[in-house]
Amino acid sequence: MLSHLRDAALDDPARTLGALRLVVGISAAASPRTTWALAGMGTPEDASAGVMTRMFAARELALAAGAFSPDPAVRRATTTVGIGVDTVDALAYAIGLKQGAPKTSVSSALLALTAVGLGLAALDRD
Repeated sequence: MLSHLRDAALDDPARTLGALRLVVGISAAASPRTTWALAGMGTPEDASAGVMTRMFAARELALAAGAFSPDPAVRRATTTVGIGVDTVDALAYAIGLKQGAPKTSVSSALLALTAVGLGLAALDRD
């Protein structure tokens, strides 16, 4: 089953990444507390965490919209920006881990690196 999912993702990595961003963005906007828990970052301490999570959601939704654009130039530009953003996310998680963030946030770092890989695969296909 996992190989089937991998093959489907690699058939159209831009759309796969767009769909992932759409799900993450909607989920983060709808339930910041759940997003924090799924990201392995514990429980947000105050309302500002919800604000930051919804800002993250807006970014993901904007990148998802670009991934589904009919214009190849827009898709390519959005994918390139997404690779940069996801790389910075992975670095932020690494720094956080070094500074004492919960070890469970490693899964979020791996998700960010997976997004970088899908983005690179998408650029390679265009």
